[in-house]
Amino acid sequence: MTHDDKRRDYDDTGDERRDSQNAGGDPSAKGAQVPPGKWSDGGDPSAKGAQVPPGKWSGEGDASAKGAQVPPGKWSEGSQGGSGEQGNRTDTTSPNDNESENAGVRPPLDHERVVKALREQGWNDVAIVESTGSTNTDLHAAASTLPDLSVLIAEEQVSGRGRLGRAWSAPRHSQVTLSVLLRPEVPPTKLGLLPLLTGVAVADTVRSYGIDARVKWPNDILVRGDKMCGILAEAVSMSDNPTVVVGFGLNIDLTKAELPIDNATSFALEGKHVDRTEVTIAVLGSLLERQRQWRNAGGSASSFIDDYKSVSATLNESVSAGLPNGGKLTGTAVDISDAGELLIRDARGQIHTVAAGDITHLRYS
Repeated sequence: MTHDDKRRDYDDTGDERRDSQNAGGDPSAKGAQVPPGKWSDGGDPSAKGAQVPPGKWSGEGDASAKGAQVPPGKWSEGSQGGSGEQGNRTDTTSPNDNESENAGVRPPLDHERVVKALREQGWNDVAIVESTGSTNTDLHAAASTLPDLSVLIAEEQVSGRGRLGRAWSAPRHSQVTLSVLLRPEVPPTKLGLLPLLTGVAVADTVRSYGIDARVKWPNDILVRGDKMCGILAEAVSMSDNPTVVVGFGLNIDLTKAELPIDNATSFALEGKHVDRTEVTIAVLGSLLERQRQWRNAGGSASSFIDDYKSVSATLNESVSAGLPNGGKLTGTAVDISDAGELLIRDARGQIHTVAAGDITHLRYS
């Protein structure tokens, strides 16, 4: 595989592309991915049934089993454990950026410390499972019984999915893998900002460890063009009480041999050997604070958009975007709108608005 082939493999994996002038799809459908553009607040999501929530949970069985869904009422309360304060970030810099010295002997999360810290931060329900198929799928299925600000963390995810349902996996204990269920009381038209907001929160955390993390529009976390984290936001309901599940996988100590794609990276490959428990607490603290600011602003992008632009990997880059008719739009990414849309100026100077889609950075293609 050539260098160019590797880059295309990465840049071509993404959501369906759409220009705001011809916005297709129905984000009100159950499981619909959350674009940073226009939202439909009509329809009956319960009639579209991509996911069938389980009926009554017996409260028995092993929720840590592979693929098991997490029953409501079985969330860990964790009354004991370490401090919930994030404190100073700690890491050990390694001269060898090719291999993680922890590979093969990776420790689990400190469950009690994580649960205690997250409860102190303000998360309502917190669960940690040993293994599951997909944390997004599990929260989606149990959404009707869970409160706002619920968290599901998995030590291992065996059927993780990204955009367009593409599967991915990683060795146990090698990532921060989690999903959160959110019921923000903001206008449904503002929910398309959630992927961008989450991207800023994750980038904040990675950057606090001395890594120059950037956000590729709308929400991939890159380091020098290599992917460290992918984020997937899905609408559960777009009714009067909108519900969204947001999940991500942040690479901690994956080695080069373990990377799912060649142009990916991890904390360890950036020379930072970090405490996965600490990173989990830090990233969820960052996300919760960004959520609070955004909600207090009525869902306005003003609470975070300047910070997003300051860490954008896409602004001022030559990019290519897919169009609804299958064509390509090539130009320079010049701005992010208050709705989270990407503005691209073509060779003739005309500005185009892209509400959702996969963007290729041409210098990496």
